[in-house]
Amino acid sequence: MVRRWAGATVGREDAPLPAANSAIDEIIDTTVVGALAARIGAIKTGELVDLYVTDLRDRIGRVTDAVTARDVNALRREAHDLRSTSGSLGLTRLFALGEAIQAATLEGNEEVAFATAAKVADVSELTIAALLAADPRRQT
Repeated sequence: MVRRWAGATVGREDAPLPAANSAIDEIIDTTVVGALAARIGAIKTGELVDLYVTDLRDRIGRVTDAVTARDVNALRREAHDLRSTSGSLGLTRLFALGEAIQAATLEGNEEVAFATAAKVADVSELTIAALLAADPRRQT
């Protein structure tokens, strides 16, 4: 939804997950955050960044709990939310990870879903760092 506000095209691509050592532009599409800031202002965009980071940290715990409990239904819900919230801010690697987890759960491939979900915490930390660096309140 945020991508629509920012004027970005919303499309679905089935791209592979970027490698763990990818550059920042493979973690985040900064043009989405920039377009959002141009549309609603740096302060409001920064507030959305803060909300997203808080939610993501909570979501990491819920994903970890779902993996530990082998709860595929909880994992599917978290993956769906991870995918949609990450996509809204141009967080490409987390979007792809959420999409891969969700697809695996829907296909009944629980082992792939749980193995992929085990990467959420590490990718989330990279994403948080990239998103905070792109926060328009920090731009000069």
